[in-house]
Amino acid sequence: NLNRHLLFLAPELVNYLMVHELSHILQPNHSPKFWKQVASCEPNYQLLDKALNKSHKLIPLWASAG
Repeated sequence: NLNRHLLFLAPELVNYLMVHELSHILQPNHSPKFWKQVASCEPNYQLLDKALNKSHKLIPLWASAG
């Protein structure tokens, strides 16, 4: 999901998120083909995906309001 929270993430996480979202153009679900597409653009996607899942801690509470 692309939103204002991206402003608080490391550039490599933003890049991974963009690759992830754009890969949905070719593969609408999280099938093996989808992940193969993601890996072709971002080989470290598994590590970045784990970091992204923990990144909510980086977003200030005031940025999440409203």
